Amino acid sequence: MKLKYKVCTIELIGVTTFWFWLKGAMLQCTFMSYIKFNGNLWFFFIQFDTSISIKIEVLLTLLIKLFSQLKVRAAVEMALIDAVANSISMPLWRLFGGATNNITTDITLKVGKNLKADIEVLQAIRAVHPDCSFILDANEGYKPNEAIEVLEKLYEMGVIPVLFEQPVHRDDWEGLGLVSHIAKDKYGVSVAADESCRGLHDVKKIIKGNLADVINIKLAKVGVLGALEIIEEARASGLDLMIGGMVETRLAMGFAGHLAAGLGCFKFIDLDTPLLLAEDPVLEGYEVSGAVYKFANARGHGGFLHWDNLACSSGVVVDYGIVYLFHL
Repeated sequence: MKLKYKVCTIELIGVTTFWFWLKGAMLQCTFMSYIKFNGNLWFFFIQFDTSISIKIEVLLTLLIKLFSQLKVRAAVEMALIDAVANSISMPLWRLFGGATNNITTDITLKVGKNLKADIEVLQAIRAVHPDCSFILDANEGYKPNEAIEVLEKLYEMGVIPVLFEQPVHRDDWEGLGLVSHIAKDKYGVSVAADESCRGLHDVKKIIKGNLADVINIKLAKVGVLGALEIIEEARASGLDLMIGGMVETRLAMGFAGHLAAGLGCFKFIDLDTPLLLAEDPVLEGYEVSGAVYKFANARGHGGFLHWDNLACSSGVVVDYGIVYLFHL
């Protein structure tokens, strides 16, 4: 896979090369990955030990399954691109194009579990904050008629959301198209496809059927290179872009923020989950001022974990649903 973006050409060549050998009472495994950046080949090695009581074929099967998972692949891609940026002393936001060094995140309102309760919550928020703009995320929670009813009720309240994210089930393509058309034509509300967008194939289907106005990209869902493919396809078709995430710390969200700042092509930015966490295990990285994230000129990601506070120190960290492999 090869993608050219402004100042950089990134090609992920392979992530499935393993070696095994015995080292005392332990079985040692080395994982090799390599990436091509602007014509130069970069090699990275990750090594870990495990008990020899695990059969080699079992471990190999587990590793292959592990790296076939999109979240893990996204982590590998993040780590490799971060390592390249570190090696050439360039911050990630500049590597991705350098459009800006800051972004402003929104905080979406989760709806979709109970229609009556959702309306009551929105009414309460409107009463306290009459000038705020709403972004609603139904997380597939409504049937098409319920999603349309929400828009009708909000219209009666004088509330027009700026975005209605994933109102129906991810596989209800007809319902997604119906809600999108009514939302846009009758109420002027854009509808975003999130769970319905699981890769480039889904994006092409959305474009062909005119099923949504906005594509929500999550790196843990489609990977970094997959995201760049989707961005190119969506922009060429005139769709607006949104970037979001899972429940992640500033480690993974920081990478997504660098991408959004560097490309400068996202109309909606929803990278708020680090603001909701009780503890922040990430040191340095981007500065937070309210909803504004500012990225420095530090090379690469700019943030790192406080290893003394973590249970493992192998260079592999589970970041609330995404594994991030550091270039140590």
